[in-house]
Amino acid sequence: MSRWNYRIFCDDAAWDALERLRQSDEAYGVLEEMLESLDLNSYESCQAALVAATTVDAIKRGIFNDILVENENGLDEFTLLIVVNEDLNVDALEISAIQALDSLMQKSALLAQWENDPEFGAWWDNIGRLRARF
Repeated sequence: MSRWNYRIFCDDAAWDALERLRQSDEAYGVLEEMLESLDLNSYESCQAALVAATTVDAIKRGIFNDILVENENGLDEFTLLIVVNEDLNVDALEISAIQALDSLMQKSALLAQWENDPEFGAWWDNIGRLRARF
């Protein structure tokens, strides 16, 4: 597990989840599975749910670059995923995305990794900004 910044895609597990979505022929099913099979004790599962919630948000409301990466150079893969799926109806996944974000911020392996980090406040605010978009 390697993370280098508090933003959502500044983490290897997040990129793994994004790659899983990109390689899928059924993005809706993968998003649904990432959100609904969230294992709060698994860092990778938490990151996958965070990526899924971010994807649902971006499909519905557009990409919010500020919370995603340090600079926009790393957004090509995510932008392509959103463009390819821009007509995907993700309305039914919004409740699951909200529930996943709320769970991640209450008690999760992801939260545990950040609690004692000097950038915890920035990470917390970042996830809160995503949550507020719903």
